[in-house]
Amino acid sequence: MNMPEENTPFKSPWFKRMPVLVLLLMIILVAVMAMAVSRKGERLAEERSTASAQEERGTNVVVLVLQPSKISERINLPGIISPWVRLTVSAEVAGKVADRLAEEGSYIRAGTALYRLDERDYRNSYNAASAAFETARASHSRLREMYDEKLASRSLLDTAVAELERTRSAMETARLQLDRCLIEAGMDGVLNRMLAEPGQFVSVGDPVAEILQLNPVKVTVGVPESDIHAVRRVDTFSVRINALEGRTFTGTLHRFSRSADGMARLYDLEIRIDNPEEIILPDMFARVDIVKQSKPMALTLPIYAVLSSRDVHSVFVEKEGRAEKREVTLGMQEGWQVEILSGLTKGERVVVVGQRDLREGQPLNIIKEINDIGEL
Repeated sequence: MNMPEENTPFKSPWFKRMPVLVLLLMIILVAVMAMAVSRKGERLAEERSTASAQEERGTNVVVLVLQPSKISERINLPGIISPWVRLTVSAEVAGKVADRLAEEGSYIRAGTALYRLDERDYRNSYNAASAAFETARASHSRLREMYDEKLASRSLLDTAVAELERTRSAMETARLQLDRCLIEAGMDGVLNRMLAEPGQFVSVGDPVAEILQLNPVKVTVGVPESDIHAVRRVDTFSVRINALEGRTFTGTLHRFSRSADGMARLYDLEIRIDNPEEIILPDMFARVDIVKQSKPMALTLPIYAVLSSRDVHSVFVEKEGRAEKREVTLGMQEGWQVEILSGLTKGERVVVVGQRDLREGQPLNIIKEINDIGEL
């Protein structure tokens, strides 16, 4: 008896055609990969062709023709404005303030009355001293006549002379104390503060007013030890005051301290500034520009034209239409300008725009030549 054939997966028609399908898929995959490789090769070739064309045309650059110019090494230090003189007026006698005779903020002259103290006690003392002096003077006059007539001894006359001088001194002291009840300004200037009020009792030495002399003024700057040698050679300074819209003033050396501040280890430099309009006020902040050294005929470049790597500095110079990399030695720097000590000579053309992507020997297409960086 014939048994029916089993329809197993391995005897299926699809299974028999599977090798053919796998082969077709592999052929398609290889074809796709071949097309991708071909297109990539075409792109690379096109890029190489474009790069080659660009290289033949040259890289666009701007060059600076080196010419000597002035450069200075500067330091910029903060400072504080202070009045030329700050005078504190103090009471010379004790007493109650009777009147205020001046107004804060006004300009006053030396000798201007500021306060009057209650003078009644001092006037009484003066009157008593004056009376004692007149009595001693009359007694001395009588004894002088009697001595001349040999009616009085020398010792009596000497006693009268001593009493006369004692009472004279007492009277003068009383007069001085009375005069000091009127407190006066000790100098010309601005009456910055009045510190006492009517009815207030003041003692000897109590401050009662402050007067400022504002023309000239001075700027005090702390100079680090490392800059002392350079600053000692300078007698003119540029002072910028931000509170006055950045206005710059010229100052001259007034005093340079011979010892450092105990905490900050800075040496005080005082600079005088004329202030005829009195627009510079105490306690304003200032920036002082100090030129440490200057060279009038230095070769300089903008700092961005210099390529630096591991303390090695270089620039690109145009040489027969191609880029030549040149190692340079740098000197002082002022703002964005840097001095070139070696590696370049006057008249050479240095690439200042486009240098970042250059290679040694690369052709250059000079689109602009300048003689001063300000022409950019």
